[in-house]
Amino acid sequence: MLDWATPFGVCITLGVILGFVMLRANFLVLKMEGHLQQLGFRYPQMVPNVIGEAVTVANAAAASQTLMFMLIVVVVLLPIILIYTSYEFWVFCGKMSNY
Repeated sequence: MLDWATPFGVCITLGVILGFVMLRANFLVLKMEGHLQQLGFRYPQMVPNVIGEAVTVANAAAASQTLMFMLIVVVVLLPIILIYTSYEFWVFCGKMSNY
């Protein structure tokens, strides 16, 4: 019953829950107005920066050749996957009958 309760499973579960809590908290800050919203925007400044200033989006992104390869693979394979899934749905969309 508790096969997922390994240290890895517990860490992943807690990470997903905390991620959703942060998403909801950010949404609530955007929905607030006035002084309360300013307090919400100031909260991330209180969290210590453990990654450092050197990591930016440009530094964290993959090489341009890798990104181009991924784009080509997605452009080629995504339509194939969507066409196959549609065909499969069309083939199996009938009602089931009892034997």
